[in-house]
Amino acid sequence: MCVHPLFMLQLERVPRLVLYQLVAVNYGAFASSDDAETFGAAALGLTRDEYYAELCAMADELGGGETLDDVAAPAHVCGSASACG
Repeated sequence: MCVHPLFMLQLERVPRLVLYQLVAVNYGAFASSDDAETFGAAALGLTRDEYYAELCAMADELGGGETLDDVAAPAHVCGSASACG
């Protein structure tokens, strides 16, 4: 199981990430995110909401979750060959 290098020095948090993915590894397409959250929460002795909040916090640390509304529009748009060189 590969875990993002950001968590290399945060080993106490790694099981939260691995448990979520373990459901998909074991059950493939039959597993849902609900199944993964329920399994991870139960294994860690957390409520599903607590577990989900922790996963979201870790995902937010990685970034990359921007939506189109979050991304600035380009300064210009190349509509013709002469517009951009």
